[in-house]
Amino acid sequence: MSRRPYKTTGCFRFFLLIVILAPLAYLVASYVNGEDGIGNLKRLLHIEPREVTTTTPVQTDNVDILKEQLRIKDARVEELMKENEKLKQDLKDMEALLDKMHETPDSGQ
Repeated sequence: MSRRPYKTTGCFRFFLLIVILAPLAYLVASYVNGEDGIGNLKRLLHIEPREVTTTTPVQTDNVDILKEQLRIKDARVEELMKENEKLKQDLKDMEALLDKMHETPDSGQ
């Protein structure tokens, strides 16, 4: 009769299953989703150094975008200031017309 030298418990079997099957399932799921599962694990575990990217072109694009937005805002402010002045003048004209109407005597009374 041969006996196994080591008898594994159910808890240990479950632990081995999780340790082996969970990463394997993650890699398969990443592959199915079209991602790099190994690369994701390396980044998650900080195994490979992070890539240093230069943001100079992005900053240049941002500066151009911000300049364009500023130009548009300045034009809108100028337009609103002209409209405001026009409305102030219209208000003065209407007040003058109202004062003129109050000054003239009514012919019916």
